[in-house]
Order: sequence, then structure tokens, then C-alpha cells
Amino acid sequence: MKAYIFFIFILVTLTNCAQLPLSIERADSGHIRGEDAADPNSRGISLNKWIKDEIGKSLSINNDNLINNKEKLWKASLAKLSFMPVLEANKEDYFILTDWFSIEKDINSRIKIDVYIVGDDLTADSLDIRIFIQELKNNNWIKSSSDNDVLIKIQNSIIDYAASI
Repeated sequence: MKAYIFFIFILVTLTNCAQLPLSIERADSGHIRGEDAADPNSRGISLNKWIKDEIGKSLSINNDNLINNKEKLWKASLAKLSFMPVLEANKEDYFILTDWFSIEKDINSRIKIDVYIVGDDLTADSLDIRIFIQELKNNNWIKSSSDNDVLIKIQNSIIDYAASI
């Protein structure tokens, strides 16, 4: 019996809460209440539209250039590394991992390049490029030092291509 009364009390409370008026602040027309807020013929707007508009404003004001530049760098990196086999290319987290690659003229050395887009500008500071080079000696791949000039050439190539997109 107590459970039945408690259930009815909750049901009545929730039903009454659903009928409370909705108020949305609008600079040009003051408060719009209740059903008028969702009526497209009124001067009000729906709560869902208002939330989407406000979220859209903050995203477009703060992140348009960031997303565009990061996407440009990601696309440019993928294009410039397209001659290599790609292990993983993640557009959401902005990184590209290649597999080991050897050219036919020198099968005793191989290279692997990983690119992480870490910044928001079309500069070298926005790219974290890691180059791994190995040489085959006695049937074992041995780590070799990478040339800093190669890193700079790859960075510049990616940045130049990203700027042209």
C-alpha cells in the first residue's frame, strides 16, 4: 500500500513538473514562455535551436582556424607520405604512422616516419615528426642516425603543401 501511494505521489509530482513554463532570454523580445518558445510562428525560438546556435557560435569563434589548420596539416602529411605504406592514419587525433619502407636501390636500409600534428598553426612547431632509420647488418636491423636535413625537408614540404590547400 505504501509503495502504491509513493508511486502515485511521484507520478503526480513529475506530471506537474512537466507543465512548468520554459523561459528563454532574448535580447530583442524579452522572455518567451511556455509553448511560445517552441512555436516557429512566434518571435521565440525552441530551446534545442537556441542551444545548438550558442554551441555553434562558441565553436565557430574559437575553433574554425584550429580545425582547418590541423586538417590541412594532416591532409598534407598524408599526401607527402603517400609513397610509404601507412600503418595508421587518425584524422580525429591528427597523427599518421607509416610502416618500414625501403627503396629498391638500397634494400639494406629502411625508414619509418611518424607525424603528429600538435599545434594549430602552419609552422614547424605544429608538427612532431619522428624519423626512424635502420640498416641491415649481419641479418639484423640496427638503428641508424637520421639526418636533420631530411626532417627539415619533410617539415617544409608538408607546411608548403598545407598552405596551398
